[in-house]
Amino acid sequence: GMDRVTGDYIGMLVVVSLAGFVQGASSFGFGLLAGSLLPFFVDAKLAAVYLAVLAPILCARLLWGLRHHASIRPVLPLVAGSLLGAWLFPKASPRTYRNLSLATISAAAVVSPSL
Repeated sequence: GMDRVTGDYIGMLVVVSLAGFVQGASSFGFGLLAGSLLPFFVDAKLAAVYLAVLAPILCARLLWGLRHHASIRPVLPLVAGSLLGAWLFPKASPRTYRNLSLATISAAAVVSPSL
């Protein structure tokens, strides 16, 4: 018969394959699907590491396939903001984050009243 470890590997393979299919079909959902199902087969902390490795690889593969249809200009502010946020994150206090979140939500409400 099949032992538990082999069954877990097969389960993980099925979950990652299914999540990859969903991401490929919809450009969304790999992390949601794999992140919710992988912990049935491995420890949640290890599942998070697997997702941190696999998700960027899958996204890069999809981006490469769609590169002729992608425009980098609208993404640049997001990349710049992500890099700035990654640099500032360890430096700021929780109070700073709370105030920044409040300012961002307030600005969004003023700019787009339909929210």
